[in-house]
Amino acid sequence: MVDYMRAIKRPFSDITTLIIGIVLYVIPIANFIPLGYALKSAATASRNDFSTFEFSDYGGLFVKGLIAAIIGVIYLIPAVIVFVGAPILALLIRGSTGALLVGLGTLLGLLLALLAFFLLPLALTKYAIEGNFGAAFGCGGIFKKAFTVKYIVTWIVMLIISWAIGFFTLGLLAFPAMVAFFTAIGEVYPEL
Repeated sequence: MVDYMRAIKRPFSDITTLIIGIVLYVIPIANFIPLGYALKSAATASRNDFSTFEFSDYGGLFVKGLIAAIIGVIYLIPAVIVFVGAPILALLIRGSTGALLVGLGTLLGLLLALLAFFLLPLALTKYAIEGNFGAAFGCGGIFKKAFTVKYIVTWIVMLIISWAIGFFTLGLLAFPAMVAFFTAIGEVYPEL
């Protein structure tokens, strides 16, 4: 069972780390560092370590965050291909068939994007735990873990909480919301 309150409180337990994370998160390019920090939070949570750690090894956190962003882009490629490909095919086909193709392509693209956003936290957590790029693409294992009640519930609860934190603070607390989200995913990961 995931302790959601512990996940939410974790990024707020060290004010210095919180401030550094918030500041870095709003700076383009430097925002890969807080993403790397959130992934490290997932990895430590998977080992039942919920202590807050200081920002250190900025280079390592940056690389981890950059690789996570690349993984995210790769996960979204199928949705982008469908979104772009359907209108191009519709131009070639024209008429009502072309319009139907655009509608179906848009629907399929949205479903593929939703699937990517659903699988991505688990894939990034797996990458953070195993420490290798290829781990994020072990689709059989990721699909098997993703379509469990524990992951679905954790994903939905933390998505709502993270969205609320970010929305009601106008994005100012996006960093702690991200750390809380990945802490919860990391905590549930060994149980999947």
